[in-house]
Amino acid sequence: MRFSIIFAIFLSALSIIFVAQNSESAEISFLAWSFDWPIAFSLLVTLLIGFLIGVLFLIPTIYRSAQKANKLGKENVLMKKSLENNPQNVVKGGINNDSVEYN
Repeated sequence: MRFSIIFAIFLSALSIIFVAQNSESAEISFLAWSFDWPIAFSLLVTLLIGFLIGVLFLIPTIYRSAQKANKLGKENVLMKKSLENNPQNVVKGGINNDSVEYN
């Protein structure tokens, strides 16, 4: 957590230096539009668009992970209820199958 905060501060400082050094304007043409923007602003907009595209590609993975977590949570609740209703099925002895004892 601390590393990510330090890294974010470092990137912010680099961005401020970058903007200060690249304040010259350049003409940007896209399809029928033409803009006269500072170079730094153009690059930051491009970076933002790339970030948003990356997030859009991650959304399905995040959604599937959330669905799987919900399914496993429901299965966990059902198993706990099953163990509460049938305590004779509880296994004692841990992982080693040689020392398994049943109540």
